[in-house]
Amino acid sequence: MGREASLGEESGTTEAKEMVNSPNNIEAWENEADGPLLTRKELWAWYMYAMATEPYNTCVAALFMPNSLALSAAMQGYELDHVTPCNYDVANYSCVIKWGGNWVNTSSYALFIQTIASLIQAVLYIGLGALADHSKNRKRFLFFFAFLGSIPCILMVACRTYKLLWLSSIFYALGSIGYGCSYVFYYAYIPIYARSHPRLIRSMLSRRVGYEIDDIPDSVKSTKLIKGKDIQKDKSLEPPYIHQILSNHISAFCTITSNGAAVIVLAISLVIIAFVTFDSLYAMYIGTCLVGVWWFVFSIWPLFTIKDRPGKPLPPGTNVITLSFKRTWSTLLRVREHPEMFKFLVAWFALADGSTTIINVSSLYAQNILNIDEIHLGIAIIIAPITTFIGAFLFLWIQKRFKISTYRMLVINCCFFIVLCVYIFIGYFTPAFGLRHSAELYPLVAYYGLVNGGLISLSRALFVDFCPQGRETEFFSIFELTDKGSSWVGPLVSAGISSGTHSVRYAYAWCIATIIVGTIILFFVNHEKGKEDVKKFANSEQNSNAFKTHDSESAEM
Repeated sequence: MGREASLGEESGTTEAKEMVNSPNNIEAWENEADGPLLTRKELWAWYMYAMATEPYNTCVAALFMPNSLALSAAMQGYELDHVTPCNYDVANYSCVIKWGGNWVNTSSYALFIQTIASLIQAVLYIGLGALADHSKNRKRFLFFFAFLGSIPCILMVACRTYKLLWLSSIFYALGSIGYGCSYVFYYAYIPIYARSHPRLIRSMLSRRVGYEIDDIPDSVKSTKLIKGKDIQKDKSLEPPYIHQILSNHISAFCTITSNGAAVIVLAISLVIIAFVTFDSLYAMYIGTCLVGVWWFVFSIWPLFTIKDRPGKPLPPGTNVITLSFKRTWSTLLRVREHPEMFKFLVAWFALADGSTTIINVSSLYAQNILNIDEIHLGIAIIIAPITTFIGAFLFLWIQKRFKISTYRMLVINCCFFIVLCVYIFIGYFTPAFGLRHSAELYPLVAYYGLVNGGLISLSRALFVDFCPQGRETEFFSIFELTDKGSSWVGPLVSAGISSGTHSVRYAYAWCIATIIVGTIILFFVNHEKGKEDVKKFANSEQNSNAFKTHDSESAEM
């Protein structure tokens, strides 16, 4: 009787397991996923955060703050004799201000503030990355920095006079820190969402059960992310390639939606600047306040919609303050186990620094050398996100159409970037062209946007392949350290060049050099070997944890 009961229990247990693992059971889908299945609602909430914050990068970091800080500095600065008050109403003025015990060029002042903010970001990237991979910290840190960045932007409207340059500088630094640090945790969702996408899970389950799953459970259909045409298309594709497609699509669509929002906010801001003609400085502060309000308001729905998707619990006996520094240091020490990722990060350090700094330099160059006013400069900057929107979609379409790998597409993209560098470089030797005239600015900005749109989305998608599962935020903190963290180098060097030569034009030399060097290094990255290195890294981590668990159990015995 006992034997029969035992057999009955085993049979029931087996049937229960089969029911759970059945492709018609939602639990089987979620067991394959990295947490709950991704839904269209959550994905769009995630896109909305990019729409909330990207106007800061386009409007505040690229237009309002560099020029408002430069103007405020000039209003209390002096001519090169250090005695005569600065005459900032003349074209191509060159003035200096006493700051930090030294005389610095007023047009370089904003670059120095950006350098300080970027250095603080670099420390925070390391200090928070690994910590956010545990418990519910990823989402918490994301929105903490969202509000840390948006609120100072809103308060910028209180800086009515140039005498509050110190306060507006602090607000700008806090906004920059909030913007950069929030993206450490934001981008870490890309590999998680790709692994939790119903399309990938369907493909993985099909391989597991040995037949194609065409009958999708209603609970999975309710995610609204899996369609009949996708099922037919995915039958001929392997799961790793589907994962790559999803990562690229999520990254590219993030770029597209965020730049669409940036165009809207920038257009509204330019209308405000056009009407507040009595005080151009205050008009730019009002525009910054508008960006802050937009950022704050459009972060609310993502705050309540994006799921926590908790990571692994903190290791026993771990100090939450030192965890990230220890793990990041450990990751850097073990770089020999993923040298391809290291080469990519070095390349990206140079590429990100050059592509970001070139915008800051161009904004100052357009006003100080080409004598373009805020309205026309704003129109040029509107062109950038529009073409970035197109560029992200264009490179994604080309990749899908010709089935080109993400790595090859990124290399092609960087080659197009070098063409822009060569054109600007020609301007050093001839006054005929090479960004020598205001008419050249608009087509060059359009070209930059097309190329930069692909650069942003492709680089993020490529780095997903270098992230071990469960340590996304830690590795993306290193990615952000080379991305946003590198942004202190360009502004610092450019500010030094500008102050030393009293001309912003020569700061372009640094931008050109970093983009060319980054592209050359990228040529030597072996993408496929890099993915294998990550698998070995993850396996070694798993074996190490198993060994520690075994030792712990032995000690208890």
